[in-house]
Amino acid sequence: MPTPKPEYLVYARKNTDDLVNQKNSIPFQIDECKRFAEMHGLKIADLNIDGVVERGFFSEKHTAYKTAELELAPNGQVTYQIERPKFQIMVQMLLKREYAGVICLCWDRISRNEQDGMLIKKLMDSSVDFKFVR
Repeated sequence: MPTPKPEYLVYARKNTDDLVNQKNSIPFQIDECKRFAEMHGLKIADLNIDGVVERGFFSEKHTAYKTAELELAPNGQVTYQIERPKFQIMVQMLLKREYAGVICLCWDRISRNEQDGMLIKKLMDSSVDFKFVR
């Protein structure tokens, strides 16, 4: 298994269901994650992909809680569609062990349903480091 870079990605998500009443805007989440990284001596990756990630920061607006549709293949494999394109790209990088981990404000910003939660827990079990500001 490849050794990941000792750098972190940052993930911020704002709920599109109720944009007016949310106190944790994407800029607020990013500022809190930057402050956390500095306080703990964590390096944020200098990763840029147009329209996806800027200086290691992934941010997207997406609905809060939506149960994913699961599909059961004849061989017993269960799959589901990740509906957040930037989150999906980040997860692929983490699965490939390209980076040490992710910094995000709190659990509900990165996991919007039980299936995402299982995926994140699987990544944690495989030594991907998740840092939560709160």
